Amino acid sequence: MNRMVGGNRNARDLAIGVDGQRYWSYGLFECFSALDLYCWAVFCPCDVHARTKRRFIHIENYGVPLQGEINPFNEDCCVYYCLYYSAHWNPPQMTFGRGNVRRRYGIRGHPTDDFLASFFCRPCALAQERREVELEENSLRVRN
Repeated sequence: MNRMVGGNRNARDLAIGVDGQRYWSYGLFECFSALDLYCWAVFCPCDVHARTKRRFIHIENYGVPLQGEINPFNEDCCVYYCLYYSAHWNPPQMTFGRGNVRRRYGIRGHPTDDFLASFFCRPCALAQERREVELEENSLRVRN
């Protein structure tokens, strides 16, 4: 696929260090400032993960936000649900979500940080990932 640049990957104009990386646009515990998203991540984390993943992949592949509604009950949601609720472990979020979001947006961090945030603060981590993708989507909509 033809990978396009996409929108503003630092929509909040956060400082970029000499290493070329920045911090998350929203802190891990700023999830409470988006209470509706936080509650959604608490009660239906598989849906938040699956929708964020689909939106992220679409931006990465096509450089534009995904239009229309995403079917919340897709294979990403099912895998997340089965793994999380059977073993109380969420490798899809730990492996796909945070690592890829950090890579695309040049966010500081380490896989260990991703694991700890996803394991101990799952709803806040899901909300943080989702909000980062939404910032780029919004910057793309403004440009068009």
